[in-house]
Amino acid sequence: MPRNQRVYMTAIAFLVSAAALAVMTASPTSPFQTPPQVGSCPSCCAAQCLGAPVGFRERLVSDPVAIFTLLLALGTFWLGFISNKAASAAKAAAEALPIVERAYVYPVVVSVVGMAEYIDESTIYFLNPDQIDKPRPETRDIAFKIKNYGKTPAILKSVFAGLGVWPIGAEIGLSIPEATLGPMDITSDFTAAMQVGLTRNQAKHILAYEAHLGFSGTIVFDDIWGNENTTTFLFVWDNEIKRMALRGVETKIKQKGE
Repeated sequence: MPRNQRVYMTAIAFLVSAAALAVMTASPTSPFQTPPQVGSCPSCCAAQCLGAPVGFRERLVSDPVAIFTLLLALGTFWLGFISNKAASAAKAAAEALPIVERAYVYPVVVSVVGMAEYIDESTIYFLNPDQIDKPRPETRDIAFKIKNYGKTPAILKSVFAGLGVWPIGAEIGLSIPEATLGPMDITSDFTAAMQVGLTRNQAKHILAYEAHLGFSGTIVFDDIWGNENTTTFLFVWDNEIKRMALRGVETKIKQKGE
């Protein structure tokens, strides 16, 4: 229920309550009626019959109009209370809808061809001790896709990715093959390439888990509510399982109009 409507309901409840109080405390004798004569009233209720002031309690239990007005006031208050509760529940549901139904966009690693062999070969590529920190000329790349795991469409705005020894540094902007992803849709392949080859020292540290060969990136997309979502992710090479393993993912939302 809109806020203005709730205010109107509260005002109506107040007015009905005021009317109920006025009816229940008013004199029962109308100015247009002829006052009854003394002796014409039963002895049990002569005071009420002759127009003497009637107490609130007596008025409440003896006057049907007062009873009806009181019930009407209570009903109006109850209606206002229920309306406020329903409005609060509707507001909470509306606020939760973008969270439950929004797009959830994440990368999916497709392949890292020859990475295990590449790291092993890098440990012996330069045997000269003076060249242990010299990058080898060859590099490798990684293929990945972007998938929408949510229930509503996402509009991809930009994709950045980098591959190399962590911290990688600059992430390169990539062309987006499909800008709109429906629920459970997935893009065609993206490719992120190493900008510089591994050194002998780096390869040894990667195999000893003292350094990390990482694949990181940023995906920026809009949801159907016009909010801008930024997902950052990090995969690292796990030599034991011979694949990139997810180490972190986070999505930050910038509300429309912020």
